[in-house]
Amino acid sequence: MFADARPIEDYRAGHLPGARSLPYSFVQPITAATAARLKKYELVVVYCDSPDDRMASLQAAQLKQAGLDRIQVLRGGVEGYRRAGGQLER
Repeated sequence: MFADARPIEDYRAGHLPGARSLPYSFVQPITAATAARLKKYELVVVYCDSPDDRMASLQAAQLKQAGLDRIQVLRGGVEGYRRAGGQLER
C-alpha cells in the first residue's frame, strides 16, 4: 500500500494510483487506530515530494514507533515516480 505523506491539498492535486492520504504531522502523530488499520497491509510504502524524502522518512519513523514493521520510503518521491513514467491520479 502506498501512503502519501504530503499535505492533503497536494494529495488531492495528484497522487500515486491507489495511494492513501496519510499527511505527516509532528503535532499529531499516527494514532493507534490508524496504525491498527495499516497493520493489515504486508508492506506500507511512504512517499512525499520534499528534498531527500524528508517527510516520508519522518512518517515512516512514526509508523515504526506505532508498531508497524514493514515500512519503506519511496526514494525520489512523486517526482521520481513521474520521471520513471508513472502517472498520477486525482
